[in-house]
Amino acid sequence: MKKLSLIILLFLFACQQDKPPASETPVAEETPPQRETLPRATAPAARVMVTTDTVSYKIAEVTESLDDCDPKDPNCSHVIIQYPQIVGAATESQNALQGQIDKFLLGGTPQTEMVQSQDVMISSFLQEAEEYNRDMPETYQMAWVTERKITVERNTSDAFGLHMSEYVSSGGAHPNMVVKYLNLDPKSGKERTLGDVLKSGYEPVLLKAAEGIFRKEKGLSPGNSFESRGFSFENNTFHLARNYLIQEKGIKFYYNAYEIAPYAMGPTELFVPYKAIASVVR
Repeated sequence: MKKLSLIILLFLFACQQDKPPASETPVAEETPPQRETLPRATAPAARVMVTTDTVSYKIAEVTESLDDCDPKDPNCSHVIIQYPQIVGAATESQNALQGQIDKFLLGGTPQTEMVQSQDVMISSFLQEAEEYNRDMPETYQMAWVTERKITVERNTSDAFGLHMSEYVSSGGAHPNMVVKYLNLDPKSGKERTLGDVLKSGYEPVLLKAAEGIFRKEKGLSPGNSFESRGFSFENNTFHLARNYLIQEKGIKFYYNAYEIAPYAMGPTELFVPYKAIASVVR
């Protein structure tokens, strides 16, 4: 009987020890934080890290396809457009920049004309694709594709440089790729030209330096014609591309395929460093 009483006392004592003190509240088990699930955007945009002296923007994307086919399918006719959208407070300079970007996007390339809107560009291209394939025997039918993408090449306090690439496949012997550049002043939204970074009368100095660099890169001595290397400058006289990007250390000129060389040779890029034309740099 004594042994039984002792066991009961020990059991009651153990239960008391397990109870929390009256002044304490039992702590609930902590639930690990859950990651927030965001709704999927219909036009996905990638934000770009910027500093306080640069333009803040995101990349917007629009994708449309014929009969809602999957653009990843090689037989799917589709259009993909990507371009920067300025974000933040709508200031006069930001509105001007966005206006220039929108105009650049719709401005066309040597193979496409300027259109009134994105909708017009997309619908007209897909309609042509549908009509082309409808009139062709099945063995000759093919996907039509346009991918026009604008990226930001330079983003500083005094320069906002844009690069537009367009890939087009529309029933020809081969697809075409075109690159265009646009140089903007981020404070005013106005286009920047060579005259903004070079002194008045720069043309002969720049032309001479550029031709020297071109000949050296292509293995052309002063006495060799451009035609001997497959290039077709008018009257065999060197000229600069009208398409260029103003960069931090120089100017990049870009000749698209067919401008000075056949398609098989591809585009030609020429970089002229400021140190090669130091006498006319502002």
